[in-house]
Amino acid sequence: MKRKVVLLVVAVVIAAVGASLVLLYVNGLADKARANENLVRVLTATEKIDPGEKAGAAQADGKFELTRMPKSSVLEGAVTTVDKMAAEVALGTIYPGEQILAVKFGKTAASAQTLAIPKGQIAVSVELTDPARVAGFVTPGSHVVIFVSAAEVTNGTTTTAAYTRVLVPDVEVIGVGPTTVLSGPTGASSDKSADQVPKTILTVALDQKDSDRVLFAASTKSLAFGLLGEGTKITADRGVRAGDLHQ
Repeated sequence: MKRKVVLLVVAVVIAAVGASLVLLYVNGLADKARANENLVRVLTATEKIDPGEKAGAAQADGKFELTRMPKSSVLEGAVTTVDKMAAEVALGTIYPGEQILAVKFGKTAASAQTLAIPKGQIAVSVELTDPARVAGFVTPGSHVVIFVSAAEVTNGTTTTAAYTRVLVPDVEVIGVGPTTVLSGPTGASSDKSADQVPKTILTVALDQKDSDRVLFAASTKSLAFGLLGEGTKITADRGVRAGDLHQ
């Protein structure tokens, strides 16, 4: 009799466990179905798209793909095709993984030059020679360190040594303007063929304090950009003076 009771209890427990597993399986299928129902397709960038680049050209180069994502994650204005705006151009840099929004493209040449200024920052432009802008490798979206150099200055009996040091350790370049070619110094002491000095306007995004410092340094001293590699960390220090070169 006792054995029958034990077997009956075991059978009931096994049935309850089986029913629970079936219920969990069914609920899992339902959750998966609901999740699939909430997934939608959105066009995203697979490669960086530069300001002024046409949507149609970017599509032809394979820079877009349809990505499935939760509907709640889709940004307002996201598109699934660029067919209707193929002739429009990117108004700012679009990075890999970004959703493609209609507002990021425009029809006119003027809109193609609209700067995408990060919220709370100021767009500031400086003019640099090719060596001072890493031989032209600095492009919109690049992160750079800004160096400042000053010549030796004597004021009465006080002399301030020449130096080079970090002014801003990390700043994003948001625009690169046209390049102009200026002739080098001319005169009896100069070479007959004057050197051509290319200079380009670069625009960076800074806060108010760094904007003040960069503009002041650009008007009174010499600036140079250093292109930052991935993971590069810059430490602002006292810089280098003439006496430090041989230490």
